[in-house]
Amino acid sequence: MLGFDDKDAIWNSQTTYLNNLNYFARDVFGFIDPGLKPEIILIGIDNSVRYDFSLPYYNYPTKKPDPLADKPLFKIAQGKPEVGSQSLDQIFEIAKNLETDSNASEVNSFRSTKAKVTSLRFALLQILSTGNNFSEKMIFISGEKQGNISAEINGYTVFTVLFLEKSAFLTHGLPREFWSQNVKDPDMSFAHATATMVLRECVLALRDPHKGHFGEIIERSSEELLHRAARSFMQSIGRILSKSGGPNLFDSYNLISSLPYEGAEGVGSMVLVAKNSTSLKLALELERPFPLKDFRKVRKFLELSKQGLLVVCDGTHIVGLCRNTKKNESLAANLVIDFTGHFRWKVRLGKQLILSVAYSQPVIERSRIDDSKFRVDLPRIFSGILPQQVDHICALVHEGIGQKHGTMLVISDDAQSEAQRLASQALIVKPVRLTSSMMLPLSAIDGAILMDRHGVCHGIGVILDGPATKQGDSSRGARYNSAIKYFQDKRRGGLMIIIISEDGMVNLIPNLMPQVFHSVISARIEELKTLASDTIPDQKVYNRVMGDLDSYKFYLSRNECKIVNQKSREASKKIKDPLFIDLFKQEFRPYEEMNESYYLD
Repeated sequence: MLGFDDKDAIWNSQTTYLNNLNYFARDVFGFIDPGLKPEIILIGIDNSVRYDFSLPYYNYPTKKPDPLADKPLFKIAQGKPEVGSQSLDQIFEIAKNLETDSNASEVNSFRSTKAKVTSLRFALLQILSTGNNFSEKMIFISGEKQGNISAEINGYTVFTVLFLEKSAFLTHGLPREFWSQNVKDPDMSFAHATATMVLRECVLALRDPHKGHFGEIIERSSEELLHRAARSFMQSIGRILSKSGGPNLFDSYNLISSLPYEGAEGVGSMVLVAKNSTSLKLALELERPFPLKDFRKVRKFLELSKQGLLVVCDGTHIVGLCRNTKKNESLAANLVIDFTGHFRWKVRLGKQLILSVAYSQPVIERSRIDDSKFRVDLPRIFSGILPQQVDHICALVHEGIGQKHGTMLVISDDAQSEAQRLASQALIVKPVRLTSSMMLPLSAIDGAILMDRHGVCHGIGVILDGPATKQGDSSRGARYNSAIKYFQDKRRGGLMIIIISEDGMVNLIPNLMPQVFHSVISARIEELKTLASDTIPDQKVYNRVMGDLDSYKFYLSRNECKIVNQKSREASKKIKDPLFIDLFKQEFRPYEEMNESYYLD
């Protein structure tokens, strides 16, 4: 985890503070998309550097700070790293030159210490954004919308920086053309709004940097933060549509979805268009549009959307109805609100789900299978499988997941011979390459679909066999346990089983652990050896090293387990603190499933 080294800490509880922020961020963004992989770092900048505020921009100090001074200009992980194409050492020079930057008007609009901090923030963002180290990251720095940009702690201006995986983040956003240039700082997705809210909480927490020793650093729960983020996101959409402001769409749709009509739940759809837009052809236009805040009338009007029509809303008023047909191409460019039941509604753009809400709280409807992990695991199990074969298998599996009563898919390099062996307890078919449209009908009967890596089916309704095994789970049903027995008996060559239960749970057998860099493990073991040789090992370093090794325990070889067990005992015995409790007394043992294919290096 990036952050300050203990020796460079600005305040005593800094490490605890940073760890808590990262735990909170992982909890929040893990709900939205685990692929976002949030990471928070803190960057402190020396306040003793002076600016000439009499100028319209902020002059680089005539006397540069002494780089050999005891107090470093910056505090970040490992001193002053090259975080971009420009070093952090250049931050003041960049801040000085902001009069030529597109942000100059915003910077020059201040005449106070806040102006200096604003210019530093823009300079820091420029440095981080131009670095190769963060080219695959979305970067958010406290101060974009948080009001308070930073915190002053022990002579340093401390910025909170949030990184998110760019590839995952961009899958959540609306197209850029959707956003008007006239609306300042819109939340371009639910994930974007959540990033803003997380940084806001970080800024508030920094007002009391010592809180980490005494209680919760973030006082707001993740549920409340996500609620606020969803509300802010819908508010941005409302600002885009109406241009002049209007009711908060999040609150409005919650109320509309809660209202029954003649005893029935609210079900129907509403398309959003910009005010006075002519992009959508109306089938019925109201002579007198009525306000969205007239919730009961909106709820009544929504009943008409069940007859091949959509209610049309411009963000503040209901203006009429349009046809809900594939020929209506302009619909694909507009957001649609689907009211799906009591207190339930969704936002979508075409087929892309943007936000789902139930009882005023955002909910996530993600695929029942981790597609990115599945695509990584297939080549690890089926050596030499081609990318187009991976795509085909993924498409078949996703279609099979739609089987409501559950099913099982067996992908095996021995599919042809296995079909013949199990002929007495299966329907053997002439080899046929499956298509997505075939998956639901073929999985409608009991038993598994047996296919090879090419997606060629050799049998349906297959009843798997295998001897009893300790790997079973008595809390699971017959489908899961029969798959476990079959896999344990036939675990040679390429074999993967996908179990879809009636309750929607999806299990992969084998469920491979992610690949890791062995060099990281080796480095931690070397640190542990050094600790064991120290006269008095550092307790904090011991806990950190052993904590890292514990998280990697699956990947340790038999010899590495032996070394870790021995050196940890030697190091822990030398720690003299009477309050020290060794949390890692349990010996490390090698895992049978572990092999070198789990290493990336």
